[in-house]
Amino acid sequence: MDLPYYHGCLTKRECEALLLKGGVDGNFLIRDSESVPGALCLCVSLSPVLQKQSFQT
Repeated sequence: MDLPYYHGCLTKRECEALLLKGGVDGNFLIRDSESVPGALCLCVSLSPVLQKQSFQT
């Protein structure tokens, strides 16, 4: 996928650090799921936590 918000094999911790570092609610990215092969995770920053939703393509 060649999309600016798709980050591929990013771990959950890396994702959290990247999104929460910006400090802006509503920042988001999509990454590959670590636990479900073939699934993607939509991660959205909503301070002070990160919301995550998994979905399969």
